[in-house]
Formats: sequence, C-alpha cells, structure tokens
Amino acid sequence: MRNSWPIEELTVSYSQLVLYQNGIKEPYLEWKGVDLKRGYISQNGILSIEALSNTTCEVRVGVIDEYKMIKESVRSFLLPFEVLEDGVIISSVGQKGLFFDVPKGSYSVHFDAFPLEPSNAEELYRVRYIFQFKRV
Repeated sequence: MRNSWPIEELTVSYSQLVLYQNGIKEPYLEWKGVDLKRGYISQNGILSIEALSNTTCEVRVGVIDEYKMIKESVRSFLLPFEVLEDGVIISSVGQKGLFFDVPKGSYSVHFDAFPLEPSNAEELYRVRYIFQFKRV
C-alpha cells in the first residue's frame, strides 16, 4: 500500500483549498462567519480550508501511523474524514484537482500549513500544505 505521494503544485484561488471525495462534481461549500473564524468548513465528504496565500502552493499528502508535530506550521488542525472510494482530490476554485489514491477507510486528517518564503507587498508567498491521513 502506498503511504506517500510526491509533492504537487496547485494554484490557490478564492483563498481556499478543498479536500473532497473522488467523484464529487461540485465540491464547494458556503462559508459562514463561524467557519471563517476557525479557518475551515466540513460537510458531506468535503473539507474546505482557508488558504494562507492566493498563489501557487505545494501540496503534500501521506498516510501515516503516527502524527508528528511540524514545528514550522502556522496553521494546524485535526478532523475526521471518511474516504468512501479509493482516492481523494485536493483542489481550489476553478483549478484542476490533484488526485491522491488514499485507500478507502476512516481517517483523522492532520492538516498543517507553513510558509516557504516571506510575504511580499501583495501578501503573496509560497506555502506548503500537508494533509496526513491517519487510520482510526
């Protein structure tokens, strides 16, 4: 079983990344004030996360046995996520999704985000987003 994938690039738009089930056609959710405060919204096999910067980012995905805290992370949280069919997609509004063949099952998704470079005047900077799936 594969447990890690090469780092992929994705252009972030509308300040959000979306993790969703393979096969979902419209993976976008309507954000409310409470969602904005916590930095994410999760419903019906879709997890939408507030991005740090609207520019090209790096996405890393792995299936893990144990979570190790990432000291560089400036945003981190843990959420349940069910992979109903083999595979998930990570995308942003208007972008082609990145497919990762995470095996079917129940997981805790450990999400971390950390800047790869300093912010510029437009507050655009590269960020690495890490999605680690731990079986529950």
